[in-house]
Amino acid sequence: ISDFEVYPNPADNQVTIDYPNLNPTSGVVVKLLNALGQEVVSSALTTSRMQLDLSGITSGGMYYLMVVDPELGTKRSKKIVLQR
Repeated sequence: ISDFEVYPNPADNQVTIDYPNLNPTSGVVVKLLNALGQEVVSSALTTSRMQLDLSGITSGGMYYLMVVDPELGTKRSKKIVLQR
């Protein structure tokens, strides 16, 4: 089972995502969801460490960062706080 790390938390304009067991061809996607479960940002994860730009999000508060790995059939999420 692959897990991931996200930092810093709380975050400002970007977060770094570490997904050490990534298979770059597996179609892993990172999604940022608001408290209502609505997708705010989505990006393909193609390297085991990536930075996700959050500067376009105007509202601070609690969000969920979800990593979806179709190859493993997993969805993992972590809470993050955006400061605005």
